[in-house]
Amino acid sequence: MSRLLVAARPRDLAVAPYDAFVNRRHRILEILSRHYQLRLVLLRADTDKFAIREDYEDLVVGYTRLAGPPDSRLLRLAAAGRVGVTSWAADGERLADLARRSGADRSLSFGPWLDVAFQPLWSVLPSLHFFEEDLRRMPENAPQSRQAMLQRTLEDALVARAGAQPRVIVTISRAEAEPARRRFPKARLLWHPYTLDPKEWPLALDPSHGARVLVVGQFAEARNAEGLRDVLDALAGLGGPELGVVLVSGAGVHPCLEDHMAAGRLRRLEVPGPLYDVYRSSLLTLVPARRVTGIKTTVLQSWSAGTPVVCFPASAATLGGDAAAAAAVGETPVEVARLLVSLGGDPTARDRYAAAGRRQLRTTFDPGARDEELLDAIAALR
Repeated sequence: MSRLLVAARPRDLAVAPYDAFVNRRHRILEILSRHYQLRLVLLRADTDKFAIREDYEDLVVGYTRLAGPPDSRLLRLAAAGRVGVTSWAADGERLADLARRSGADRSLSFGPWLDVAFQPLWSVLPSLHFFEEDLRRMPENAPQSRQAMLQRTLEDALVARAGAQPRVIVTISRAEAEPARRRFPKARLLWHPYTLDPKEWPLALDPSHGARVLVVGQFAEARNAEGLRDVLDALAGLGGPELGVVLVSGAGVHPCLEDHMAAGRLRRLEVPGPLYDVYRSSLLTLVPARRVTGIKTTVLQSWSAGTPVVCFPASAATLGGDAAAAAAVGETPVEVARLLVSLGGDPTARDRYAAAGRRQLRTTFDPGARDEELLDAIAALR
């Protein structure tokens, strides 16, 4: 059994039950461990206090320091054109040395933020990199001024000219292909969507049953909370019987939702057991994000539990192609609110959407098929 070196930050491999990306990485490592002897090299920033999952400790070959980004735009642009130095910079010499001493003949790296900080690793071992999504497109993560976007375009061009690049770049949705291609033109692209662990998310063969509308996610973040607030405003404006909207948010609740919670239109739910059971006992799932990168995992979770999904176009678009039609999509908060009301009273329509979601999980998001594609890509690294 050959060795595979995995490079990441400790926080990327920590214990984080409600972080979909962390759980995705755990599942990927579990699959890879059946085919490779895994070894880990960890890039730790001075401010990173996270610990990796305990069962990974024996796999670690070493740590290397990860420095923060340069203070000025000019320095960041200058850094982007040098191998091993970018917005985030690792101790390149140590990273390359750990890669050589690991005994691995290929590598895998995680993290769109780190990106070409892995160049010293890529120069030593043929590599597959999980770019996943271009997080810089989100206002919460990076400035969106014309000057800032021009700077990022120039940075992409400089990175694209760098000598060391991964052999394969992985994106989580088809919409991320173009940003990945601009930054890594020498790499082969692999679409590997988020898929669910069948042990934790068995495919329900009938629709869910309940009286509530479920909302799940990180609703301390404005990009999620503002969409939910607007839908709740629209529901209040429609009049009629109130829907029981319940929220599961591990990171807290944004202040913009406080009025709705005080008025009883939104209730926060603590989840003592499996989240799957919460979906199964719900009538509908509302996915209210209107600014999205990557893929909305809450849609896949809902489909697994047989819960019909109502969302905005931005969330549906992350699913790609025919999958978007398996969700009920409203362009505006009022349209989304009306869909929630109409589907709440229409069991035939709910059955139709639940069946469409099942079909997508059996085809587009089938974990077995997607896992084989990933394994084939790693095996082909030369």
